[in-house]
Amino acid sequence: MNTLDSNKAALVKEELNSILASSLFLRSAHKKSFLNYVVEKKLAGRPEEEFKEYTIATVALGKSTDFDPKQDNLVRREAAEIREKLQEYYNGPGKNASVRISIPTGTYVPVMELTSPAAVPVMELTSPAAQASPSRAAWIKRGWPWILALAVAVIIAVAWRINSKTQEAPGGSSKDEIRIVSPKPGSAVGTWEDVTVARPRPGLKCYLVVEPLAEDSRDEAYLQKESTVSSSQCTIHARFGETFTPSGTKFRIHAFLTKSDFQPGHFSGEPDDAESSPSIIVTKK
Repeated sequence: MNTLDSNKAALVKEELNSILASSLFLRSAHKKSFLNYVVEKKLAGRPEEEFKEYTIATVALGKSTDFDPKQDNLVRREAAEIREKLQEYYNGPGKNASVRISIPTGTYVPVMELTSPAAVPVMELTSPAAQASPSRAAWIKRGWPWILALAVAVIIAVAWRINSKTQEAPGGSSKDEIRIVSPKPGSAVGTWEDVTVARPRPGLKCYLVVEPLAEDSRDEAYLQKESTVSSSQCTIHARFGETFTPSGTKFRIHAFLTKSDFQPGHFSGEPDDAESSPSIIVTKK
């Protein structure tokens, strides 16, 4: 697969962040993880094998290594719903977006296209032959103002979105902002570690989902419940694998709030009323 140059990759990532922050995806951890996974893999030029149902289910959606696509249609169902939500997004809040992301029916490999008057599929703009040809150099000379204008437009749109969200609640933070305060992304964690979650809506129960990313891991996605609570945050004394889990194992974690009551144990999916935080990745010490 071709990879994108840094400018075009930045445009795609800005658009991806806008989509994931929209109300259509904000409260669905599975759909956010799915879309983020396939777009990031596409940007990195990863091979087709990394877009298979099994890989998406076990790496992006936290299913165990015994997941069987023939018995469980989770990936197909999530992909169909993501296609519908992307269509709804581009018919609504994203109708003026400078980049359009889609997942064609029959594949899980996303397509990213520029939507300017000189629109050309983004992936085609980055082929090695085009980069080496004289016409490519000529296109750059004529087209760089378009790229600059698009970049400025995206920055303004993102800044406006952030500004509008910060005005939704007192104190400059969105009433819907649920986030993991600690540990920070990329941090090293022990087998047991306190995870602090900003909890702007008192009265809801707080849960943490810990998902091992290693395909050969004996650990499964695990649901863990708050141990201490205050008006603005909750703390979960979280378990990251077992004592035998190898150092360097990566875990994806995200929190969600709900009125429902769950017992800690195997994670089988969020309830319909769940409000989810963005995911972060940490590493076992």
